[in-house]
Amino acid sequence: MFTVGGALILAALVLSAAIYRAELDYRFELMSLSITWLVLIVSGTMLTVVFGRAVKGATRVRPRLDGSRALQNCQQRCEDVSRPFRSQPMTSIRLACSGSN
Repeated sequence: MFTVGGALILAALVLSAAIYRAELDYRFELMSLSITWLVLIVSGTMLTVVFGRAVKGATRVRPRLDGSRALQNCQQRCEDVSRPFRSQPMTSIRLACSGSN
């Protein structure tokens, strides 16, 4: 995209030099700045679309609970929570840690 913009600016220089000759003055500067801003706006929009699709296509990774570190962490948290309640049955806490919803 930027290469096309650069080529367009050079073509604008040649065209405006052929039309205005020595009276080029501010015309080429205005034209080149307009082309540059147009290229920046279009390329920014294109990048937003491309990265927006990449973010939408990304999926969240859920931790595995089958023998992985996540299961060990869950069991540790369950033990920490259940310490004050040792007299109560721990079946509900174990079910929460086993990953069954």
